Amino acid sequence: MGYRSNVAIAIYGLEAPMVAFIAASRLKEDFTEVFKECEIYPYKGGTHLMLLAQFNGVKWYDGYEDVDRWTKFVSLATEQDEFINTEFVRIGEENDDNEHDYSGPDVEWHLGISREVYTDLPQKDKELTA
Repeated sequence: MGYRSNVAIAIYGLEAPMVAFIAASRLKEDFTEVFKECEIYPYKGGTHLMLLAQFNGVKWYDGYEDVDRWTKFVSLATEQDEFINTEFVRIGEENDDNEHDYSGPDVEWHLGISREVYTDLPQKDKELTA
């Protein structure tokens, strides 16, 4: 099975620089798969664009082709940090194995980390009286 992580990547900003970044990236053969694995959508009344990718239960190791592709893509977006915001979140299986990296002129904090306690208790048969 191996160690697995949940990963989310958000790349966003004003429409014009995002369209330019996406168009330039689509011309690079390296990123063909990136655009199959993400969603691109307008927000803030169409003035902004976001590219969002989410992966659950993946082996997120350097040296894996898919991981290296995404790392390179996020790095390319980060180089445009005068215009484009990036957020990267990875939650590993261990409680203290978390990453949250971000860059850009107007980070909006769309991604975060939350580890929750939940209960899944059986239904009570009857009330006890003290």
